[in-house]
Order: sequence, then structure tokens, then C-alpha cells
Amino acid sequence: MFPDELAEKVIRYYSFKGDLVVDPFAGTGTVGRVAYKLERRFLLIDNEPKYYKHMKETLGSLIPLTSRVDFHIHEKFKKENNPKLKKKSRKQLIPSRKNCL
Repeated sequence: MFPDELAEKVIRYYSFKGDLVVDPFAGTGTVGRVAYKLERRFLLIDNEPKYYKHMKETLGSLIPLTSRVDFHIHEKFKKENNPKLKKKSRKQLIPSRKNCL
């Protein structure tokens, strides 16, 4: 978590009103909250359910019902619940040459 002032400075410097601000490690949603105040659209991404719940509560009360807000979480991103996301060996990650053609 970092101060709103820091997020505000970066968002003002690198975007214009109406631009889309993306935060792939959203955490508590500071960037989204500040982007909304600065009249930017925002996309927040995080794979930690506890942060998702916090963002939903905080941003849900901040944004009026006339705006589009989508809150969605995929259970498949939780490693402990999905055996497919277990660490693969290097050999499994690199395709063979015959599969690349």
C-alpha cells in the first residue's frame, strides 16, 4: 500500500482524462480509487481473494450506480485449489521442435 499522493502524481503525469489506467497488482485498489477521482477509467487485477474483497467493498461504495463496475474472481487462479497450476519442470514448459512447425 502506498499513499494516494504518489499514485496521483504518476497517473497525472502519464495519462489524460478518460484514459485507461491498468494496475496488474492492485492490492487494496489505491490506483483505481485515485484514477476515478482524476476522471480516468481503470482496470485492477489481483489474484489474492482478500484484496479482491477489500477492493469490492471500497470501490463499490465510491462509484455511483450509473457507472459500469465488474467484480469477478476466478477460482482457477488459486494455486492451492488447482493441481494444473503446480510448478512444471523446464522440459514440460519448452515445446519440442516438431511441435513448433
